[in-house]
Amino acid sequence: MNHFTRITYSRKLAKHCRLNRLESTMSSEPSIKIPPRIHRGPTDILRALDSTVPKDPLSASYKYHDDPFLYPTKKLDQRAYALSYESGKKTAMWIHKQHGNLFPTDLSQPQIKAFIAPTVYTDKSQVSEEILLQAISQCNVADALDIYNLLECDVSNKTKQALLELLCFYNANTDSANNLPHERWFVKRNETTYWSHHPEIEKLYNFLITQDPLTAAKAHNTLICGYSKWKNENKAWLLFQKCLKEDIPLNVTTYNSGIPLITKLYIKDDQEAIHLLNEIFQSMDAKGVYPNVGTLNAALKVASSLLSTDLSLDFGEHLLNEFKRMKIKFSLSTYYYIISINRRTGDHSYSTFMNTLNTMLKENFTLQDPLDCKFFSKAIETASCYYTNKKAGEMVHRLFLTGNNHKFLTSTTQEQTYFNTYLTLMLMTNTMEEFYKCFQKTVPHMYIPNIRLMIDIMEHLKTQPAKVLTEYIPKFWSYIDTFEIAESILSITMIELVKTVNVPSDSPLNAIFADVAWACWIYIQKEMKKSSGASYETSITGWIAILLLRDSRVKEMREVLTNFVKDTSTFLPTMQKSEINQLLEGCISQKCFQEALLVLEYCINLELEYVVEIVNKLCDNPELSDADRDKLVQLVGSDTLNLSNKK
Repeated sequence: MNHFTRITYSRKLAKHCRLNRLESTMSSEPSIKIPPRIHRGPTDILRALDSTVPKDPLSASYKYHDDPFLYPTKKLDQRAYALSYESGKKTAMWIHKQHGNLFPTDLSQPQIKAFIAPTVYTDKSQVSEEILLQAISQCNVADALDIYNLLECDVSNKTKQALLELLCFYNANTDSANNLPHERWFVKRNETTYWSHHPEIEKLYNFLITQDPLTAAKAHNTLICGYSKWKNENKAWLLFQKCLKEDIPLNVTTYNSGIPLITKLYIKDDQEAIHLLNEIFQSMDAKGVYPNVGTLNAALKVASSLLSTDLSLDFGEHLLNEFKRMKIKFSLSTYYYIISINRRTGDHSYSTFMNTLNTMLKENFTLQDPLDCKFFSKAIETASCYYTNKKAGEMVHRLFLTGNNHKFLTSTTQEQTYFNTYLTLMLMTNTMEEFYKCFQKTVPHMYIPNIRLMIDIMEHLKTQPAKVLTEYIPKFWSYIDTFEIAESILSITMIELVKTVNVPSDSPLNAIFADVAWACWIYIQKEMKKSSGASYETSITGWIAILLLRDSRVKEMREVLTNFVKDTSTFLPTMQKSEINQLLEGCISQKCFQEALLVLEYCINLELEYVVEIVNKLCDNPELSDADRDKLVQLVGSDTLNLSNKK
């Protein structure tokens, strides 16, 4: 009964509510709001689906995913794969440009501009100011200059200003706009390019500064930024000072370009540098130019360059407090300078460094300054070289893996610097077990280590007990073999390491050690062919022979012995008696008497005092064949042999 009462009551209440809503709607004016249309592109649904898949920053780049069995395991192969990938694009673009008449205009539906054959402008009737502006917007320096010359400079001042900005930004270099990301990754940037003094820039600038004040001011701003970007600091500073004195309006970008010039011109006088910077800030305030994060970074560059550490710290802190008050969000470049300034105090700055990293973990960063790309290299270098602190290195790497921060490494050089430093720090501050786990997480998905890092790992293994060596030498050797860096100077370091490990004759490690030895021998042979003056110690080649013999690889061992016994000028005699005995006894135990005689010949050539002792061991062996005994006679003479037999 109560149950039905509740239902009846709830229905009445719902009806009452609907009537109230209807009356309220009728009494008020109708206000239907249609939400604004969101433009959807053809790939938006794919991007939405992609956002639902968890991202793994350690996964290999998609450009290698055509065939997982062909994933490159060498840096040179990675470079070759990436550049061949871009080479296909460049070839297609060249054909498209040179033979555009072969391509139909309706190649794609909807039409894709990149597929349209480029127009070759040869006559004034083909071009217009609108076409010039389109070339400028596409950053096509070559076409923009050609079109401008065909128009005989008969364009508006606004278009001339746009062309001047394009030429100054790219230094009038027609090849600067490289849109091939993989090529940019592997090709080393030329950071020492200077201002080119292109005549078209001079003509445009000299014309525009004679026009109305606003047009002239824009031209001054553009040229200052161009001079500053392309390392023409003296002219940039003179023009910047001229604009300040003559009250020519400057925008915030120009101020940001002018501030760093102080470090080039007044680096020896801290007070003068601070005074000039304050004058610039006063000028910005008077003109109503609101600073941005670029202004902060430029000012911090000045602060970090001050010779006095105390003054640099105080002035840097003052700048940070002022810009925080203006609620300007820091970029990675800002933190780059914060770390640079604070680490000048040595170990005392460790807590500040860790607090800075903790603050950064809560933020998302976008690329705002070219120096943003150098932050992680600076941070991991600080953690490794200044503090040598595991926790600091792990914090930097955690920040690196947060969000899309790994994309701030924009070249193979930066990648190599970062990961080499990070893994070296982990090697110095962890047990071998902990380091190997870290190594596995990083290699090879994110980074292929170079020879220098692997040598450091081998050198560190030398300090470890035998149990650790027998466990980790095979593991690291598998990486070395996979990366195809075995046949290098690294193999000699490996020989020095494995010769300290004593393993049973039936151990599977003997096969691995023999592979190490043979790789080392191949490297030695290659180096000998490259340089006729190269020399190697027989303590290394002797151990190569011993390791090969332990795995019963007699043919290879004979080749090694023959080379260093016959060529005494190339191989320095540093093999100890204990090593000679190991080699000799191994040969005798495996009945390799020809090889044992080569060991004897080596000792005779060096006139070692224990030759007779070796002769006795060979003479007393009943399994020595007549041919081997004849060879023995040739080496030591019948008198010596008879004397040995009498004894």
